Amino acid sequence: MMRPRGDNGGRVLLWRRRTAATAIAVAMTFLLTHPAPAPVDAAWADAEFGTGDFTAATVPSPTFSSCTFNPNAVGLLSSYTVVYTIPAGYTINYAYSANASFTPNTVISPSSTSGTTTVTSTFSLGLLGGLLGSNVYIGARLTLPSTTWSSPYRVVSGTSNALGTNGACAVIP
Repeated sequence: MMRPRGDNGGRVLLWRRRTAATAIAVAMTFLLTHPAPAPVDAAWADAEFGTGDFTAATVPSPTFSSCTFNPNAVGLLSSYTVVYTIPAGYTINYAYSANASFTPNTVISPSSTSGTTTVTSTFSLGLLGGLLGSNVYIGARLTLPSTTWSSPYRVVSGTSNALGTNGACAVIP
């Protein structure tokens, strides 16, 4: 005797439904009877706290005391001597520019420097700088060691006419 085809399909479908219902019942029983995880002391929920004031460091600019043009003979090897004071613990950086806006500027080194908190630096104009006449802007700024924090440039303006005549040096406020 042959069974109708739909009868076997119904039993398979019934068996799948019963298996799925049993799996869901077991999972629900497990989830409902399993204990919740123990609470933890999270760092952001700690009862301790602290207070304090925070300030950013301000890097001071160097203070210029004087600026002098040194013409030498007929402007050959002329130079500018700049005297300024700096607080202890800072590094000084120099730059040169051909215009008053001080942009762009070129990092330079003085031909001589002496002192630690009262610093005297001499900047040479080269062999013909004073002979032909020139306008230069020399800037100095302080940097906090081991950081990139710097003060703004303090700038002096140096001018000389041909043959080193009428040379002058002035601090730009």
